[in-house]
Amino acid sequence: PFFKHLADHFDLVFLSDFKEELKDVNTNYFGMIDQLVAARGRVFFGCFHSTFSGFIFRMRGYQSQQDKVDGWDKGVIPDSYYYSGMIEKDIYQSYGPLKTPYFSREFPISWRDIDKGIEELSAL
Repeated sequence: PFFKHLADHFDLVFLSDFKEELKDVNTNYFGMIDQLVAARGRVFFGCFHSTFSGFIFRMRGYQSQQDKVDGWDKGVIPDSYYYSGMIEKDIYQSYGPLKTPYFSREFPISWRDIDKGIEELSAL
């Protein structure tokens, strides 16, 4: 009933739909599995002050670098949004500097150029 309006327009799946595939997985790992699935989704909406969402954004950032998606070189994560106020909604659609709150947010500095050494970065 809670997801009825979405289910009327989209095919929805839930972790519980994969009981057979996950029967031997410790349930303590289910949250991490949810994060991995969400990180690889086409579009993601997360909560602004959630560390759970924050880690999903970071993994999407890592993936944007590996896949070289549009904006990867600027630290942009396409199709990644916060469901909050209009100011925060599109925060990952452009590069943003490190600022508070630190604990629940991820920033492009977390995933940009992480495979480069000090020498390479100082030459930029």
